[in-house]
Amino acid sequence: MQTHLIICNMSGIYEQQDFYRGESHQILELKNTEGTNGYCDDAAAQILAENLQSQINNTLYFIDNGNYHYISKLRCDTIGEPFDLVVFDHHSDMEEPMFGSILSCGSWILFTLRENPHLRRILLIGPDAEQIRLCLNPVLAEDPTVEKKITVISQEEIEGGKHPGKLRTWLEAGEGVPFFLSIDKDVLSKETVKTNWDQGSMNLATMEEILQAFGGVRLLGTDICGEGAMNDPSLTGEDIARSSQVNERLIAILKGLLYT
Repeated sequence: MQTHLIICNMSGIYEQQDFYRGESHQILELKNTEGTNGYCDDAAAQILAENLQSQINNTLYFIDNGNYHYISKLRCDTIGEPFDLVVFDHHSDMEEPMFGSILSCGSWILFTLRENPHLRRILLIGPDAEQIRLCLNPVLAEDPTVEKKITVISQEEIEGGKHPGKLRTWLEAGEGVPFFLSIDKDVLSKETVKTNWDQGSMNLATMEEILQAFGGVRLLGTDICGEGAMNDPSLTGEDIARSSQVNERLIAILKGLLYT
């Protein structure tokens, strides 16, 4: 089965990469859309929703740097059946918004949890203990009922090799429900790739090992973010090239494990 790529050109970073050029792909030109960087206002959300296609099982979306991770929420909004959400991220993305109820890269999982009637469970892979303490624990304290929906495999658990058992238990309780997969490359180490947020310690081999466990579960869609920021003066051509190589590797992993 041929895997189709959707490239969301938000910042222009993908114009300097070549991982998608040999693949079947479509570029969504969204670079000049106002109200999208970090926060997504209502007008921008409508424009993005009109451009984003419905879930296609053999489609991978690349959604630029972590400031645009809220696009995952817009994509989950299109799912019309019960589903689980699996997220690789060094952050919880469950912060209360600073400005009213505006959607942001730091709040999109929280918004999805509160607003999506089809969301059954969330598996969050990679936040460190500090992120859990600052962002996730307040959410659980406010509404203890959501604790049953959220499972976290922390960076420390992965580093200590404690994740396989926890992952297996979560999967066994899945009851055949399909899942949506979102990967923020900031879960990976700085030695692997450079992103525009503080990063975790995971390597690609560990990510592939975890993804291997999902091989028998139906996948509704996938997106990947975590590029460097175009306005970062420390971002080099080598950094951009390495990120492109990581994207190419992720495509190969996902094709082999989940899109066959």
